[in-house]
Amino acid sequence: MCSQRTSSGCSKKTNKGKRKLMEVVAQLVKALDKFTDKADARLGELTHLMAHEHKLSSKEEAVYETVSGVDDLSLQQQLMASNMIVKNHDVLELFFTLPDEAKGEQVQYCDPIVDLGVLSSAT
Repeated sequence: MCSQRTSSGCSKKTNKGKRKLMEVVAQLVKALDKFTDKADARLGELTHLMAHEHKLSSKEEAVYETVSGVDDLSLQQQLMASNMIVKNHDVLELFFTLPDEAKGEQVQYCDPIVDLGVLSSAT
């Protein structure tokens, strides 16, 4: 390897090598920057989905808690009504906007055996 005290030709080679190395490092930094931007965007999406799933899970628990408090429903009817409410996004959102006494009426209105097609599939 050339020392910098020798001829000017060696010094030019060293500078050229440093420039080339700096170019490679700059390209690597750009590639890593692009990668981290994409990873950050994807992690943001995943975080949003996980938060949404957690919110839905909390709502599902609240639905069953409310449905299980409705008188005159068997366990099977409670489970079927809960399932029907949770599976229909519009009904789920409506369910949580209703006052507590109306939620019980909503569950009774669902008539889970008919709405889930159990009777219609038997005929």
